[in-house]
Amino acid sequence: METKGKIELVLFFVLASFIVLGIFLYEQKDDSKEKDINWHGYTTYSISLKDSVTITEKGIYHLTGNLSNGMITVDTTSPVKLILDNVSITNQEGPAILITDASLVEIELKENTINVLEDGSDYLDSEEVGTIYSHDDLRFTGEGSLKVIANSEDAIVGKDTLTFLSGNYEIEAKDDGIRGKDIVTIKSGTYTIDAGGDGIKSTNDSDNEKVSITIYGGNFSLTTKDDAITSQNSLTIQDGNFHIQAQGKGINANQSLTIEKGIIEIVESYEGLEASNMTIKGGEISILSKEDGINVASDYKNDSLTLTIEGGKITLDTSGDGIDVNGSFYMSGGEVTIFGPTDSKNGAIDYDEVFEITGGTIMAGGSKGMDQAISTTSKIYGIWITFSSPLGSSDTITISDNKEEVLLTYHSKKNYSSLVIATPILEKGKTYHIEKNGEDYQEFTVQQILTKLEK
Repeated sequence: METKGKIELVLFFVLASFIVLGIFLYEQKDDSKEKDINWHGYTTYSISLKDSVTITEKGIYHLTGNLSNGMITVDTTSPVKLILDNVSITNQEGPAILITDASLVEIELKENTINVLEDGSDYLDSEEVGTIYSHDDLRFTGEGSLKVIANSEDAIVGKDTLTFLSGNYEIEAKDDGIRGKDIVTIKSGTYTIDAGGDGIKSTNDSDNEKVSITIYGGNFSLTTKDDAITSQNSLTIQDGNFHIQAQGKGINANQSLTIEKGIIEIVESYEGLEASNMTIKGGEISILSKEDGINVASDYKNDSLTLTIEGGKITLDTSGDGIDVNGSFYMSGGEVTIFGPTDSKNGAIDYDEVFEITGGTIMAGGSKGMDQAISTTSKIYGIWITFSSPLGSSDTITISDNKEEVLLTYHSKKNYSSLVIATPILEKGKTYHIEKNGEDYQEFTVQQILTKLEK
């Protein structure tokens, strides 16, 4: 009986320990991971800024006033909301807002307010460089305005999940404007970014599979010395209005890039769109590039490289290849117009394997030498015209049927000596007329998938 009693006592203490541990873990659970935090259950504190503030308790902190040389530090394991109400913070020796630890920090921009955050160029800690720097989940809400000036490197840095739900942002950064380590999500808002590096960026040196950028909407004006939007892994644009002026790439993803819809205007770029796998489903896209307009490429030899165009209206004005696919190009819808290169080292269309078109219309003008047309495995018909003398901005090519109804018109502001057109309008067995500047130029009858014409 004595041994049995000892065993029962040990079991009682073991069971009690598990109960205590369970209560502890429950109390320490991360309620910030819920989709929506009920902030009504949190205490609100009002702070008029005069000196640096360190927040160590969960809650809502309503900030007002000016801080001329200091910062807000968040150091707690719980969720914190910062309400910026016409706040101005500058810090010559570090971030304006530093989040060293928190389950989640939400920065709310109070409606009808203008808030200004600025760092200096002389940091005491070189590892936490950013006007807003967060080691944990950070999200932005509210309908107010936030101006972020980064004099050292990046403006907004998130080392975990970085989310923008709304707000108006004006960012001036010596290096990157918005940089996330893993996931960057933008739901809406207005973003004006002038960056010495990348505009919006997501990267992770140790695990790039975690990296993604998803943009659901918003208005973007991005001026950058490097890429405007770049992801180390995947990038998805669901919607939005984009005006991009980039000395690097306009929109870049190391792995997959998907564009659902939206208006994307790239007025300057080295290359317009780049990814190892790219899908364009809709939207209006116009690109001006010094090199390729759309480039599907990868640094990894084993990658399967594919461009898929399912819809949208795409206009490319390029000095390099109009569309360059180091793999296969599939088109099933949309309208693509290319004003391609004038030198013989590039082509309006360039692909390694196949260009199979089953729907949509493409008109691609450019130089001879490296030019290519559609593959014969295509399901719609095309023509490939090569000109003995280049045509230019004063020339207009039209295609009409026997009823003299104009079906297609191509007019480029650049010289071109090769023109590829593929469209469902062309039907097998029918005869069509090509006119140059309103005068008869050539007649052809469709007998096969690709009709080659020389004039």
